[in-house]
Amino acid sequence: QLTNDAHLKYAPVVSPNGRYVVFVSQSGGVHLWRVDLDSSNLVQLTNGNYDNSPRISPDGQWVVYSSYRSGKLMLWKVPIGGGEPTQLTERFATEPDISPDGKFVACFANDVETGKTVILVLPFTGGTTDKTFPLPSTLRWSSGPRWTPDGRAVTYVDGRGETTNLWLQPFSGG
Repeated sequence: QLTNDAHLKYAPVVSPNGRYVVFVSQSGGVHLWRVDLDSSNLVQLTNGNYDNSPRISPDGQWVVYSSYRSGKLMLWKVPIGGGEPTQLTERFATEPDISPDGKFVACFANDVETGKTVILVLPFTGGTTDKTFPLPSTLRWSSGPRWTPDGRAVTYVDGRGETTNLWLQPFSGG
């Protein structure tokens, strides 16, 4: 057992080096916390507004997450050791995943022109958008886009009718 209190916890992710678990806890708000795998050194990483969907960078140095910290749901990153968060997006974005090489973040976002949901792929360092890919209105948000191990595509879940299916969007397009 890694934690032992009465607060709801979810969305655990383990650092690539196997040292930490980062998770969402509703202790004093919805924030990200980190604990060592031996259950020691419990540390609160964020103090925004509904911090959620953590993902740890392949080098184990950063946690990317979504938050209403600035008043609308956007992506942020914070050092895994704690510190000030850095804003990654200027528009609605959620459900991040970091590419295996650590260069890009894929997420669900709203297209600024159409307002429709897209997969947004942006540089991990922030800045201008690299690519967007349209998504069907039947997208299942809770499953988030997930990179394939080779970093050449992103998967997502689409639900049509009473079924859900997996889709693969190549990073090169198509």
